[in-house]
Amino acid sequence: MKKLLAALVIFISTNVNANNCENGFVRLTFDDGPNPVHTLNVLDILQKYNSRATFFVIGQNVIRYPEVVKRIAIDGHRIGNHSWDHAHLTKLTYGEIQAQFKNTNDEIKKITGFNAVEWRP
Repeated sequence: MKKLLAALVIFISTNVNANNCENGFVRLTFDDGPNPVHTLNVLDILQKYNSRATFFVIGQNVIRYPEVVKRIAIDGHRIGNHSWDHAHLTKLTYGEIQAQFKNTNDEIKKITGFNAVEWRP
């Protein structure tokens, strides 16, 4: 994880700023959180470089770490839905897939006041 965070710092500090976005934008996304250690480290780095990202969260982790979800929202990042328990969606029925995303959205809304409008299977 330390190597990943070091790479993130280098990437953001050299690539993500208003001066070099004239040819396009970079969109940072993170999956499978929130995590009370790794997500908070990433949030600190993003805050240091005044950068934003989208965090695709798993519903079960949202329940475990609501304070991390609050921090993501308070810091101005987007929150996306990454299913309830990271199930293999191709092995689920349509109703089960709907439940995966609905249950996660319900928990995100309880904590942040809004639904995730993006999702990642």
